[in-house]
Amino acid sequence: MGAEMDRLEIAVEAQASKANQQLDLMIKRLSRVAGALTGIESRGLSELSGGVRNLGSAVKTMDATKTAEISKMARQLSRLTKVDLSSLGKVV
Repeated sequence: MGAEMDRLEIAVEAQASKANQQLDLMIKRLSRVAGALTGIESRGLSELSGGVRNLGSAVKTMDATKTAEISKMARQLSRLTKVDLSSLGKVV
């Protein structure tokens, strides 16, 4: 019974050692994440947020007619991209 207890104790110690190694690795990675987050410029994020908010407000104020016109214009522009322009450079 004493040998079995010794084996169990060794197994527990091995698992604890692996767990400690993984915790150390996690601490290092979290420290890198924390460092990266510290480097983010909060003013830039605030400006981006304000720009997105302004864009959202502008989109909300567009009525259905303007939306239909924009969709029509987008379709027409899409057609223009399909035009073969390679022959424009050739001299007749």
